[in-house]
Amino acid sequence: MPVPLPMWRESWGRAEKAAYSLGEALEALGLPKTAYGGIRPAVTRTGRAYVHVGLLREDAALVLAKALAGEAPEPPGGDGGM
Repeated sequence: MPVPLPMWRESWGRAEKAAYSLGEALEALGLPKTAYGGIRPAVTRTGRAYVHVGLLREDAALVLAKALAGEAPEPPGGDGGM
């Protein structure tokens, strides 16, 4: 049975806010949107809110991993790969 529309909208709003927040955090780490452009909100048919991250460039994944580990990440770049 599909989720009722009001519940779906609430879940979508939460997923959208989380996706936006993740994008802002990645931007604050110095990553350009082209490095993580696949981030988007998603809602399952049961109403659960998710954030689809999509593909991350290798340099973006390393910066994110360092930040999550509590290390000071170095901004990506310098190799012309962006």
